[in-house]
Amino acid sequence: MPQTETAQRTCVLYDTADGSIVLMHTVVRLRGAPPAAPGADEADARSILARRNQDRKELRAIHVNADDVQPGLRYRVSRGKLTAEKPPLRAARSHSTKAVSRVRRREKRRR
Repeated sequence: MPQTETAQRTCVLYDTADGSIVLMHTVVRLRGAPPAAPGADEADARSILARRNQDRKELRAIHVNADDVQPGLRYRVSRGKLTAEKPPLRAARSHSTKAVSRVRRREKRRR
């Protein structure tokens, strides 16, 4: 009988200077697995950085539910809380603006 997952937690290592996230490490605990020792998730995340030669002792950690993290979004930490960054807004160009740009390019070529 296959085990089903019961809990997912994410350990987030971040730089306190600017809130940028260096590593997000998600841990899945299966039903019947022994409970993890306190600090084990953070130690695992820091060992991943050490293997990448990015060991940075000044990083801080917060722990969040994995369900609170959506793939494809960028996050940062502000005042000890994980927040999603909004993507920058792209200026919408109307068809008339494109047409004006096209006319200006033609005029430059004629000169």
